[in-house]
Amino acid sequence: MGLLTAAGIITTRVRPVLHDTNSSSYRWSDTLMLAWINDAARFVVQCNPKAYVTNSVWQLERGTVQHIPTNGIELIDIPCNYTYASGVYSTGAAITLTDKAVVNALDPSWRSATASATVELWMFDERDPTHFEVYPQQPDTDTGYVLGIYSLCPTDLTDITQVIVLNDVYASPMINYLLFRAYSEETDANALQQAVGYYNIAVTELDRKDLIMKTYDPNKARLS
Repeated sequence: MGLLTAAGIITTRVRPVLHDTNSSSYRWSDTLMLAWINDAARFVVQCNPKAYVTNSVWQLERGTVQHIPTNGIELIDIPCNYTYASGVYSTGAAITLTDKAVVNALDPSWRSATASATVELWMFDERDPTHFEVYPQQPDTDTGYVLGIYSLCPTDLTDITQVIVLNDVYASPMINYLLFRAYSEETDANALQQAVGYYNIAVTELDRKDLIMKTYDPNKARLS
């Protein structure tokens, strides 16, 4: 978590650029800006899953196919096994990330190998970021535990006095994202091009040049 509040971004960073500083007649309300702050946090994590990461231990399911906790959006690593006894978690053996194609080639029947609660290998397909597979398969009962590192979906702020959930280093792309959203509300061609510019700055700061927007098409559904 950072130190900046939503108000610190909205009031001191964004409104002066928009020339929207008269609190008695804001063009873009604090409520709307706060919604954009929440969208900006999700946007940052979508572009850079490492921006909001947690470590936790959870119990696996039977078989080979596993999933990260429901609050997760993308798996980053499964470093080791854990054991759980009498209310105490203890670190277990390391787990090695491997290529599923290699395992398939070496042993096409690996998914039906003898089950064990202790995981040796884990495999990941980036097209399915919330699931992974383990070897050997987990038993029908008394399945094992693992330590998982995964990115979270940021929790929405409900008041502008609250601190943003991301590290302050991500304040700049969040500010540029808010400016993008504000200028996207306009119909003037110059404002729409400004929206494109701020969006591109945000994605470049997050090292996602593949998301650069070349033009802004007013005929497309407007963001709200």
